[in-house]
Amino acid sequence: MSTMISILISCYNSEKFINNTLDSIIAQTYTHWECICVDDGSKDNTLNILREYAQKDKRIKVFTKSNGGNFAKSANFILPHIQGDFTIFCGHDDKFSSDLLEKAINRQEETNADIVIPDTYFYHPNKPQKNYYMIGTSKFKNDDDPLINRSIILTNYDAVAKSIDWQISLFALYKTDIIKKFKFYEEGMNGDEFSSRVFVYNANKIAFCEGTYYYYQIDSSITKAISVRRFDIFKCDEQLYTFLENNKFEKSLLKKCLKLTIHKYFRLKKKFYKNYQSFTEDDAKNIKSMFEEGYNNILAHIKNKFYFKLKDRINNNILFFRYIILNKNKNN
Repeated sequence: MSTMISILISCYNSEKFINNTLDSIIAQTYTHWECICVDDGSKDNTLNILREYAQKDKRIKVFTKSNGGNFAKSANFILPHIQGDFTIFCGHDDKFSSDLLEKAINRQEETNADIVIPDTYFYHPNKPQKNYYMIGTSKFKNDDDPLINRSIILTNYDAVAKSIDWQISLFALYKTDIIKKFKFYEEGMNGDEFSSRVFVYNANKIAFCEGTYYYYQIDSSITKAISVRRFDIFKCDEQLYTFLENNKFEKSLLKKCLKLTIHKYFRLKKKFYKNYQSFTEDDAKNIKSMFEEGYNNILAHIKNKFYFKLKDRINNNILFFRYIILNKNKNN
């Protein structure tokens, strides 16, 4: 019997996108799959659309739950129902090329890898100049670039290291046993990103294949929209740093991880004050507490001259952003 693949989709207010996503799955040349859709408390017509597809194709299964606010909670909710030998996750507004599952499972059988990563196409509908492919360990504007190399096999250690600054994509086919063993970290907006690194670290090896995951960069998606949840990322950053430290990764990688968190801190701080007036008083208070958490986590790991006077830099930036918003309020 051929290998069963489980496809997991968490849906929240997905009526504008989910048809295209499910159509791309039904069109797969590899047919031994199940598609498990979790409606995460949608307030639009998403659930009805999912049920219509499930009636037409018995491989599509629909579950419902109250809104949990992130993918990780939906994934853990549905893990007991996953029957596939391998599992791949799909965003509610993303798509698969028709050969993705076939190429991925063929590569898995060739290499016996626990994880197989297809090409990923980062698609910006409104900014085509920003579109690019992530293939193997490199980024390309075109999928026929002569430098493309999908024959690479990575160790678990090397794959985690390359994932820190996104030298590789983590939209992948994962051995289901690994996911069920370690499950998803549910805290914060990006718990699935941290968990993917845990899955990679516990894999025997990581391979690459043809077939494309189309990752749509839509500003209205949960991960892009300006909301309180968008700022709830520092718990996962701290988990990742601790994970790297506990598993004795090189200090240079710890330094890179912390540096990325610092850049993220300032970028989100700027976004927060730029959109300050769109938040309620309670939401603004919650976001500020998230920044305080991130700030304290960063300072706890500053141990060398590279971060000399970082505390003053952070405080100066906070004062600068406060100055901007206070003057903006006065002018209004």
